[in-house]
Amino acid sequence: KFFVIDQGGSLYILETEMAHNVSVGQALRKEVWGARWATDNAQLLAAAEKARLYVLRDAEPEEPLPMQGYLCSFKDLEITTALLDTITEKCAPQHIVRVEVKSLRDTRQLLEKVGLKEAESFIKDNPHPKLWLLLAEAALKSFESESALETAEAAFVRRGDYAGVRFASRLHALHSPALKKAEVLAYFKDFDAAEQIYHNEDRRDLAIALRKRLGHWFRVVELLKTSVSTTDAQVKQAYSNIGDYYIDRQNWEGALEYYKMSNNTEGLKKCYMALEDNESLAKLSSAPAKTYKEIASKQNSEEGTDSLQVPSILAITQLRDSDRTLQAAAMAFQLANLEASKASSPLRIKKLYILAGHLYSQNSIGRQILLIFK
Repeated sequence: KFFVIDQGGSLYILETEMAHNVSVGQALRKEVWGARWATDNAQLLAAAEKARLYVLRDAEPEEPLPMQGYLCSFKDLEITTALLDTITEKCAPQHIVRVEVKSLRDTRQLLEKVGLKEAESFIKDNPHPKLWLLLAEAALKSFESESALETAEAAFVRRGDYAGVRFASRLHALHSPALKKAEVLAYFKDFDAAEQIYHNEDRRDLAIALRKRLGHWFRVVELLKTSVSTTDAQVKQAYSNIGDYYIDRQNWEGALEYYKMSNNTEGLKKCYMALEDNESLAKLSSAPAKTYKEIASKQNSEEGTDSLQVPSILAITQLRDSDRTLQAAAMAFQLANLEASKASSPLRIKKLYILAGHLYSQNSIGRQILLIFK
């Protein structure tokens, strides 16, 4: 369907399938000078009548609201208007006014003054993704209650928000109230407060993981320098990402510094090419590389110390994180054989063999050694 405003300002809503019926019926509103459909709900229409704003839901008007602006957009139960008559030179934030429809205002009041259950009942009668999001976020703020978390998860499901469902499930699995609070603070973008809780709980690893997810690599470097379990691979990864940060902003000198610290050859090539430093680029390309046999013998000598480790998933993870995937693959194979001798779960044994093969396939040295011996 579509709306029509005639020269007299009368508003009509017509059906697209009325080709054989030219009768437009009775005007829904009069003295209308502008209207706009909601982009996410075909039942809602905003109509500007004189200095009032009406929201029509299935042609039934809600209580009018005062309005002086021009209609710009109607989405998420919020109407954006622009006060064009008051703009003299440059547009400022105060020239943009957002008006909430009645169902959105009522939901906020129910959540603030009544409770989750009453608000949930109201939203079921007036469903909209925006309202379900409000309910979910209000329930997350009451994360101490298991019923509130169940309400949040159900609201995310009704909204079709898969990421929200996974987040609510992750909160369910946490047993520490402090860690739950940190996760909720991170959800509401209060990252500094969330990181502080992780530090108070002696979970610096979670603080680092949070900053990595956010791409705050400068902060990641600061945290890694104060952590006793930091590996060279983690520091190099952070430096490499900082180099990427500078490259995105075409700061080639800044990127070059961090790529050198992370031994990122590809990044160095990009910087030298952008800076037209052909001499450095030639040196980088012609730098003598160790043969695969030398590298293999070095890794075999390192493997002697690793052989003293008891095969475990933790040891495999440590080897992989330290860029020693060949040893990690060998240990995964040992662990798979060990589990097979114990008649463990066939599925677990299968996964361990697959892990060993995957780790070995990731190791370029291993592939080259195979080619040499062939």
